[in-house]
Amino acid sequence: MSFDPRLWPSLNQCDPFTPLRLELPEDLETYAPLDELRGAPRHPPGEQLLSMILSADPLMPTAQLLIGASGSGKSTELWRLKRRLELAPDEVATVLRVELESWLEPSLPVAGVEIQRVLVEALEQLSALEQPFFAGWMRRLLRQHALLREEDWSDYRVKLRDDLRLRKLLASVCDRKEVEFQAAVRTGMEEAIRRLRESGAGRVVVLLDGLDHVRPRKEEDRGKLESSVEKLLTEQAFRLHLPCHVVVAAPAWLGDRLPLLMRSWSGGVVILPVPMLGMPPDPAVLRVLDGLVAARLDRNRIFGEDRSQTLLPLLLASGGHPRDLLKLVRGSIERAGRRPPAVLPVAPTMIHASMDSLKAEYRLFARRSGLEGLDRDIQDRRFFRAVDVGMLLWHARGQSHFAPHPLGGLY
Repeated sequence: MSFDPRLWPSLNQCDPFTPLRLELPEDLETYAPLDELRGAPRHPPGEQLLSMILSADPLMPTAQLLIGASGSGKSTELWRLKRRLELAPDEVATVLRVELESWLEPSLPVAGVEIQRVLVEALEQLSALEQPFFAGWMRRLLRQHALLREEDWSDYRVKLRDDLRLRKLLASVCDRKEVEFQAAVRTGMEEAIRRLRESGAGRVVVLLDGLDHVRPRKEEDRGKLESSVEKLLTEQAFRLHLPCHVVVAAPAWLGDRLPLLMRSWSGGVVILPVPMLGMPPDPAVLRVLDGLVAARLDRNRIFGEDRSQTLLPLLLASGGHPRDLLKLVRGSIERAGRRPPAVLPVAPTMIHASMDSLKAEYRLFARRSGLEGLDRDIQDRRFFRAVDVGMLLWHARGQSHFAPHPLGGLY
């Protein structure tokens, strides 16, 4: 089916699954801050992350966990933190952002030793060491293994990235040599960070993203995947506590483990809530959500000057969830452009069709995931799984609380 090419720019600007990097001019132009809706005015989540780092001694490590629902903006918040640290007055910060999705297979359990390997290798590459300690240690380890010694390991990172079998074998070897592995990791990190500081970095900050991207291919595999992430962030949190500042993004389905997570992370847990729209809708929240759409497209052209029957229903149907708002807007534009030339503004029938599509998506997920008839029990992992996908909205303004998504269909 053809699509009206005039609508491609607006459609592309509303991609709900691509975070804004905030170091690209085009992303900066479309960024709409949600700080005023995410918590106490003086201490929204972004400020909590930034102030913890900047108030600490540059030589003393800090470790924070950023937890939020899928699509709530965790990745964008990490990009924003990177930019703010690099532009902070009277600071010289080197910020390394590591995206695990490009390193790990999202349908397999997370191996802590593999993530440590990724982190130390990324730090060594950033520091441009001529003879990085950890890389040398890894090559010696690989050449000692009976099944691996005949390989050419001069560029072992590429081989490991492209060969899942090798990565799993290596992870098992490192597990068996845990003491030596941890010593090599620590030495490699300290050497890389020392080099960065000698090169002028006042602070070294590592931002780790992607742990919320683990997705089972089969529903029966979900427990194994979630257990591996939970174990890494609780009893194995030491693997992610680096000799510098570190912030790790984590999925909202861990919400039933908040007390344990708080004890495992020296800098605490920062929750990234969804803006609370409420009923009747809060005019301030509607204004900011409307601004989020305005930053990405021409509202008058797409939705008309009177948007009470077009954009406003989408704002209300999103419940304040940023990802869902973009999905609804994008779905409406897609329907308007399927039979070119598109007739603008988007018709109300297409607006409601987009809303019905998202509602059907949530209903299907509820059936497949066993979430129908879910009780309001915040000790239930299923409750926070519904939060993570957006069927329940996690608000944190003062005391944390939850509300059903207008299209989620749970309550």
